[in-house]
Amino acid sequence: MLYLRSTLLFAAALATTLVSHAVPYSMAPNHHGGGGGTPNTASGVYAVTFTISVTSTLPANSIMICKAQIVPSQGGMEGFNYLMNAVPLESAAVAATVSGNTATCALQIPFSWAVSGNQTGVQLSYEIDAVNPVGSLPAVVRTSSQQGISEPYPAGGGTSSLSFSVTF
Repeated sequence: MLYLRSTLLFAAALATTLVSHAVPYSMAPNHHGGGGGTPNTASGVYAVTFTISVTSTLPANSIMICKAQIVPSQGGMEGFNYLMNAVPLESAAVAATVSGNTATCALQIPFSWAVSGNQTGVQLSYEIDAVNPVGSLPAVVRTSSQQGISEPYPAGGGTSSLSFSVTF
């Protein structure tokens, strides 16, 4: 039993070590998307707007924070390639404006990346947190999130507007 427990602890430590040490993007093997092709530049801005219907009971004076992040799509192999290569990530966060039972927030995520020809967009993730006022614990009292939202690159390096309705 001790041997099995030691082996499991070693495997867990090794897995944590492998995941937590990122390779610099410029040094990552096949760092232009994992699918060949000539590197190009993809750039633009994602303008993300959230309309949040607040149906949960939150502590008085809670603050709502909206966060979003993007990473380049990897030609349908997101999960596998992200474990193998370091990839760029862009993110933004903003405090929401609350009026009655509705909160809204808008943020922009500019980006410019070297990508291969088979990469045509991003994977977007967002998180909305309700946090207590400063000094109150727990700090985060409620979270809602979504991952793996596929979006094409903005046309011609422009702005792509995205809107999400979230029940919180």
